[in-house]
Amino acid sequence: MADATKKEILVCFLTYQIFMLIPKQRGQGYKRQPLGHHICPLSELAYQIGFDLYGLGGHLEVCTGYMDPDDHPRMIEKAVKPIATLLGFHFRIVGYTEFWQNHPIKSNTPC
Repeated sequence: MADATKKEILVCFLTYQIFMLIPKQRGQGYKRQPLGHHICPLSELAYQIGFDLYGLGGHLEVCTGYMDPDDHPRMIEKAVKPIATLLGFHFRIVGYTEFWQNHPIKSNTPC
């Protein structure tokens, strides 16, 4: 489980996307809707980095297309670091289980 006193973005790599849990600015836990139905700095960043972003299901989803583990360092530079910098948080790469254990919408959790 994530340390509740240290706010950081949790990043989980999947085959075709990157899932990110975005901390709440105030309070504890992670945002239930990190990207809504409106234009905001995060949607502008999506255009700049060249990936679609979705965020209504409790996590921010970066649609990267197929990635194998060798692509992860490049994707950290191209997508994860710019998002973390924009939002003002450090990030940490986590595994599938830790990601879903911390997910704010428990009904979305597959494990």
